[in-house]
Amino acid sequence: MAKASQVVIMEGEYYIIKSPNGKVLEVKDFNTENGAGIQLWSYAGHPWQQWQFVDAGEGRWRIQNRFTGKMIDLALGGVVGVNFGNAFLRADGRRDSDTPLTTIVRHIDYLINIMGEDHVALGSDFDGITLPDELGDVAGLPRLINTLRASGYDQLVLDKLLWRNWLRVLKNVWQQ
Repeated sequence: MAKASQVVIMEGEYYIIKSPNGKVLEVKDFNTENGAGIQLWSYAGHPWQQWQFVDAGEGRWRIQNRFTGKMIDLALGGVVGVNFGNAFLRADGRRDSDTPLTTIVRHIDYLINIMGEDHVALGSDFDGITLPDELGDVAGLPRLINTLRASGYDQLVLDKLLWRNWLRVLKNVWQQ
């Protein structure tokens, strides 16, 4: 599985978190409020694109933004839905339908590496985007599932990606 990379800004202090497509994690719109979104964007050296790993004890770490001082948090044990739009998947940002399904798998690998398998799911966005030709439409999901299997995903993790993670989050939200 592809791994996220970290680039040191200041030794022992701040890092950029770089995805396989070359984009880095940043605070969206340099928002300083609680609940601000995060996104992947081209690196420009801004402090809202720099992160510090803070020891939370018991072998756990929190990720703190340099600009805001806020920690990354998945609300209600949240989930990130992987978008199938080619422009979001490709390093060059092109809407090229000649994008292999393994590109979606690389994004899933990356997200699981960062957040764990309990916080990633298929998000699709079938309405109005350019999809990989191999996927086509919703009828192509079995091809994506087979590609995930061929990449080493077992049935337990596939169930989480396909429906269990969404169901858990929706149950949590509905109980609030």
